[in-house]
Amino acid sequence: YGNVNEVGLTDIVDSVTHYNPGKYADIVLHSGNIKLNPGLYCLYGSVDVNSSSSGLVGPDGVNYSLVGEGVTFYISPTPTDPSRSFSINGGTGGGKTAPGTAYLTAPSDGTGNGINGLLIWYGLDQTACNNGCSNNIVSLNGDGKSVFEGTIAAPLSDVFLAGNNGTKTQNYGVQVIADDIKITGNSSTYIYYSADKLFSSRTQIGMER
Repeated sequence: YGNVNEVGLTDIVDSVTHYNPGKYADIVLHSGNIKLNPGLYCLYGSVDVNSSSSGLVGPDGVNYSLVGEGVTFYISPTPTDPSRSFSINGGTGGGKTAPGTAYLTAPSDGTGNGINGLLIWYGLDQTACNNGCSNNIVSLNGDGKSVFEGTIAAPLSDVFLAGNNGTKTQNYGVQVIADDIKITGNSSTYIYYSADKLFSSRTQIGMER
């Protein structure tokens, strides 16, 4: 899946930080906007998004602070430093067409070096958990309108899906594999299953003589 050892590069264009696929320590957004180009993002740190900025137009015409189409996050904490998280929080006021927080979708067309259908892989192992896994969480809480599509695979971690703003829709087109799953929200939170947008392992056929 591409050169995962290549250090990722960023570029700032019109006040938007553009990330290219590669290896990163952390991806942090507390103000401003981030555009993730399609591909595989390998992290040994955390993803931390907490911003109410809205300078990017998503495919649905809504403004977001974080947009990534066709991306896979591969997070692999080390056994000696396992305390890592994937956290998206934020929100803005207004109605259903007001700015949102995040638009993130997994690859689906087989191009690039992402993994088809896989949005987040949280690669803890039992050795890392022996040193404590209480902070190893995946938390998606857009508050403002957000869209997430793809498989979230975090088998030894907790996954939180939330949406607390009654005027905007939280769309979770996800399949979740986790140690514990917690869902909170309201009538504007939608969780749906779409097989063509999720990860599935390749079928292999072998022959022996």
